[in-house]
Amino acid sequence: MRYKLHKSGPLPFIARGALGGVPAGFITWLLAVLSDLLRLGYIPYPYLYILAIPLALLLGVVVGAIVGTAIWILGVVTGREFGSIARAIIGFAIALIAIELFALIRPEQRGLAHEPLSWTRHAINWLMTGIILGALPGLMASAKHRESTP
Repeated sequence: MRYKLHKSGPLPFIARGALGGVPAGFITWLLAVLSDLLRLGYIPYPYLYILAIPLALLLGVVVGAIVGTAIWILGVVTGREFGSIARAIIGFAIALIAIELFALIRPEQRGLAHEPLSWTRHAINWLMTGIILGALPGLMASAKHRESTP
């Protein structure tokens, strides 16, 4: 069974990746709220979290579309289809690259006081980011139309 990569085009991959990014964005928002709740014991300015829901969903859609595009491009370049594990790994890597590029483009402003995080906390945060924002859209980014080859 092979994908019709050359005929189906990138749209199924991008659309399914973006669709997979919606729950990823919501999970990211939910983890941010729970983090504040556990760290502070309450949720400061709860109405700001309501405004953050559309932004988190948009972030998930954008990263999911990037993951879907990358999976389609890799499939066209290599001429093969990727299984669910390979798509999840590709999505994991692409999400980390996209988030890191965003962090490089928009560095933290000076004067923001915060306690430094340990390397294990940074590693866990990056791992969770890659799994949530990359692996979920990567699992969904596929061209559902398959043709059987004898």
